Amino acid sequence: IPIIKHELSGVSFRSNVERSQRQQSLLKERGNSMHILHLQGFIFFGTSDKLLKELRGRLQSNGGHDIDFLVLDFRHVSDLDISAIQTFARLSQLSETVGFHIVVTGVRPEWMERLVSVRFLSEEGSWKRLRFDDLADGVTWCEETILKELGFDATGRRKDLASLLSVISRESSRIDELKKYFSEMRLSRDEYLFHQGDVGRALYVVAEGSVAVVLEAGGRRRVLRRYRSGAFVGEMALYTGEPRSASVIAEQDSLLYRLPAGQFNSMSEKDPEAAGLMHGYIVRLLAERLGRSNRELQHV
Repeated sequence: IPIIKHELSGVSFRSNVERSQRQQSLLKERGNSMHILHLQGFIFFGTSDKLLKELRGRLQSNGGHDIDFLVLDFRHVSDLDISAIQTFARLSQLSETVGFHIVVTGVRPEWMERLVSVRFLSEEGSWKRLRFDDLADGVTWCEETILKELGFDATGRRKDLASLLSVISRESSRIDELKKYFSEMRLSRDEYLFHQGDVGRALYVVAEGSVAVVLEAGGRRRVLRRYRSGAFVGEMALYTGEPRSASVIAEQDSLLYRLPAGQFNSMSEKDPEAAGLMHGYIVRLLAERLGRSNRELQHV
């Protein structure tokens, strides 16, 4: 069984965080700097040594792109033999020599003890080696590190409504018209924007902070997706009005702008051109999200 189950990049696999279109575009441009490997099977000295040799080859032949982030997902690994640990120690040395971050995800506690014993993990220095429970969280860290290097505050710095709506139209007069239909609302940390089963009555744009889409069952909460500054939330409510399929909760104090279905209908009647721009943007947004979901399903 090959030790590498799937091989992806930051272009083909993204985190579960929805960001502004500008940030999404930049992450796509830098996506080849992130190399994601889904490992599988029983990792012992022989397979881990082969993995190290393959990684050396990939670092030298990445289509002219520098690899700044190596993400190793252990979710499909059946066991990690103690004999393989020294290979990972050599991998950590390689990250320092060549210069790239290492992120490991899905690692069992007993394996972590072995990796800690050879000082594999490190938050010091220019090149970090970090562990996250979930692959999406590990990729989120990589993305936010990229955005920080590019001068963006990826954690949710406030944006005004005009800049948020510039993805729909670049004409200032048209943006001013669109702004009339939105209203400001604030959420405190852990406050719900809406609950699973609520009737959908509005679209929201995150201006500051972060909200999460969650499924709740049996007293447990599972985060499906996170939305940061610049992201649109709940757009399907404008078309279907059906009950919400999941809840949305604020992960920190947040500012949003709300477009109620009634205001959207009023826009369609009074300003069909503005409504057409809104329709066009939502269609592009849904198409992009569907395409990303399809790509991710191929590598489940």
